[in-house]
Amino acid sequence: MNKLREYFIGDILKSTDDVFERARAIMLLRLCYMFTVIFLLPLITDIIVGYEKAFVIHLFAFFTLSLFPFIIKKQNNLDKSINIFLP
Repeated sequence: MNKLREYFIGDILKSTDDVFERARAIMLLRLCYMFTVIFLLPLITDIIVGYEKAFVIHLFAFFTLSLFPFIIKKQNNLDKSINIFLP
């Protein structure tokens, strides 16, 4: 888990000495992990029940949430990354 954290937000953690900015970055990454895992449940139930349209919508949401840590890494700025999804 520390290797993933270091990969995604390691640059942010090294660039700031602000404790609250570090905590915000760690909390945001953990939130991404949590929602990615939570979105696996609807995908599994959609496959079992056979809802193709719902599966596509949930799959799109899953990929969007899965890409968020990569966006954080590329932007290297939490405020810009958050504003992409929460305008």
